[in-house]
Amino acid sequence: KINLEEALINLIRQKAQEIKLPLKIIYRSDSKVALTNTNLFNEELKEKALMVIFGELYEPINNDSVQVNIKNVLTYNDGSPYFDETGIKAFSRLTDSSAMKIMQSVVSQINFAISEKYMRNKKYSEALALLYNTVPVTKFQKLYHCNFLAQCHTAMKNYNAAIIEMEKYIKLNPDNGYPYAYL
Repeated sequence: KINLEEALINLIRQKAQEIKLPLKIIYRSDSKVALTNTNLFNEELKEKALMVIFGELYEPINNDSVQVNIKNVLTYNDGSPYFDETGIKAFSRLTDSSAMKIMQSVVSQINFAISEKYMRNKKYSEALALLYNTVPVTKFQKLYHCNFLAQCHTAMKNYNAAIIEMEKYIKLNPDNGYPYAYL
C-alpha cells in the first residue's frame, strides 16, 4: 500500500528540522469533503499558520495505483492568499516521477513560505539563498519564484537581477500586467 501521507509528513518534518523551523502538523484523515480555496485560507487563518497543505485522494485506478491532488495556501505579508495545487497525479510507487514531483512541489511551497517570512523580517540574503536552492514545479511556483527573487534583489538594490527575474516572469505569463508594472 502506498502511504503518501506518511511520506509527506516525514518530508515536512525533515525540512523543518533542517532549518530549525517550529512546526505544528495537524493531520486530519477523516475529511470526506474536498476543501475549497476559501476553506484552506480560513484554516490557515484559524491556525495562524505560515501555510496549509491539503491533499485530495481519489478512487484508485486499480489496486496498484493511487490518484492525488495536493493543494496549499500561503498568505503574503500584505494579507493576500496564494493558492496552488499539483493537479491530479497518478502513481503506483513513491519513487514514480509523479510522486516525486508532488514531493518536490511541497518542498518548494515550504521554501516559499519560509522565504516569505524572511522577507517580512527584511532578511533578503537568507530568502535569496533559500530561493536559489528551490526548484519550482508548477507554473504558479515558477511565477512566484521569479517574483520573490525580484523582490529580494530590489530590496538589496540589485536592480539588474530583479529585471532579469521579471523578464523570466513575462516569458512564463506574458498576459499578466504585474511584471510590466514592476519594471
